[in-house]
Amino acid sequence: MKKLLIPLALASFKLSYCQDSIFGVYNIGTSLPGEKTNGTVLKLNCDHSYLRADSITKDWGKWELKDKDLLILHIDTISANGRTEKFQVKVQYKLIGQKLVLHDKEYSKKAFKDFIHYVNKNTTDPMFKIRYSDETYEKYRLSTMNLYFEKKEIITCR
Repeated sequence: MKKLLIPLALASFKLSYCQDSIFGVYNIGTSLPGEKTNGTVLKLNCDHSYLRADSITKDWGKWELKDKDLLILHIDTISANGRTEKFQVKVQYKLIGQKLVLHDKEYSKKAFKDFIHYVNKNTTDPMFKIRYSDETYEKYRLSTMNLYFEKKEIITCR
């Protein structure tokens, strides 16, 4: 019986340590020298809720960690300029050390088109509507592919 409990306890400790290590506050950064960011902050809470905000927009919902290195934000609500809309959108980040980098599949043209289609179909507020074009996609891709979130504060969960 002891032989079974020890590996089980170690596996449980390893899983809880991995899960605890992601909780915290992350600031946005860029890998482009001299490039400025918009000051976005991402907070991953112990109850698996999150808040991502900058000076103009914020979104919140729940998050989950898959395969120890894939963070999925389940966006529930987006607020911008005092207006709020409910959405059901997922955004994926790869956990690399203390950084969260937008997952490669989020850059695809299809993912971007699907996102725009979903938003336009599910919003009544014209402020949230987005017109798709190759130029819009290229701006999105170039503006996001060099961004990452870096952990600045650890949150200890009990």
